[in-house]
Amino acid sequence: MFRQLLALTLSCAVLFAATPEERTRKLAEKVSSIPEGAIVEVRTIDNQHLKGRIGQMTESGFSVQTVRNDKVETVAVEFTKAKSVKLLAMKDDQRGSGKKTAGWIVLGGLAALGTIVVVAVAVAAAGS
Repeated sequence: MFRQLLALTLSCAVLFAATPEERTRKLAEKVSSIPEGAIVEVRTIDNQHLKGRIGQMTESGFSVQTVRNDKVETVAVEFTKAKSVKLLAMKDDQRGSGKKTAGWIVLGGLAALGTIVVVAVAVAAAGS
């Protein structure tokens, strides 16, 4: 019974495992969706961790600008050598900072309107 269950589990794992080409394609799609200049963390298949700004993407890989020993280095990473890419942060101009500014303006307007209403109610109550 245990052998049959183990065989079934291993068969499913083999059937549903992503091929290296599939994994490379998915990683390339993910990297292409990240804007240039965004801060990323890259893990390679040899357990190396790179943290820095993502640079240009090519057919075979992409570049990451990292800081080591107070110097900026550009490291080329091949899709076949990368295990994962995680987006950590984007620059303000990529994030849509206009929406953030509009939100603060609306909040300020509502606060001013609330203050006017409170003052008007206080004046009306004092006059009665």
